Amino acid sequence: KKFFFDSIERSYPFIHGYGTGWGKGYIGNEKIPELYSRTQIGINVHNSLGPVNGRLYDLAAYGVCQICDNKKQLSQVFKEGHEIIGFDSKKECVDLIRYYLNNSEEASVIGEAGRERYLREYTMDNIWRIFFKNIDNYKNYMQIIKREAG
Repeated sequence: KKFFFDSIERSYPFIHGYGTGWGKGYIGNEKIPELYSRTQIGINVHNSLGPVNGRLYDLAAYGVCQICDNKKQLSQVFKEGHEIIGFDSKKECVDLIRYYLNNSEEASVIGEAGRERYLREYTMDNIWRIFFKNIDNYKNYMQIIKREAG
């Protein structure tokens, strides 16, 4: 993973990458809102099989055009190519960064589409609403099963 980040930082020495593997290391949580509010492109690499981590939603909430690994799985959360951009290789990531830096209006449209999706489906209020709706659906399903078995 460190080699991946080193390669991106060599290709784009002006990049501000933070976290495990990035040359600048970690940034304090109190600095993240200010960083995201001025970020044009967010590179999101998961520490697992993904595609879900907090950054996936945080970058979307700030309207940041997100270039994310786990391309095949992203459609479970956002519409790939419209609300988020996925990559499968280091070369593809580097090429996508270049493309969206040179096409900042398109990056802004994608970031805004991701933000709209976030506000529509992934705020805490929406997550809890869906959670309780699923519990109610499960309870109703179990009542039907009991009646049919009864």
